[in-house]
Amino acid sequence: MSYRPRLLALVALLPVALGTASTPRPDGQPHKVEMNPPAAYPGDTVLFRVELNQATSSSQPVAIASDGAFWSSIPSEVTVPASSNNVSFYATIQLDPSGSNGVQASCNGGSVTCYAMLHNGKSR
Repeated sequence: MSYRPRLLALVALLPVALGTASTPRPDGQPHKVEMNPPAAYPGDTVLFRVELNQATSSSQPVAIASDGAFWSSIPSEVTVPASSNNVSFYATIQLDPSGSNGVQASCNGGSVTCYAMLHNGKSR
């Protein structure tokens, strides 16, 4: 019975010892990229929203990486305004898309990718 308190103390410290405790990320790293609508047709223009893990103290540029064979128009960079944690932008899918459908947002050493979904069939 005298070993039980020691065992509980060891179990309570286990997540910290294994490195599973959460660590704060630098201010303004990408946390989420969403496409609206979640599925689209070739030729459609969709809205993307990039969300950072916290509001920034000053304007924060975010690099946007994508495959030109899938997207006919998409910005290479967007800016999250100061005191905000998100920015939205439009992108247009090629009429005959090929290649990668991913859109990656990167800044401050972090990145996140969203993959566009196409409806079954080539057109409406």
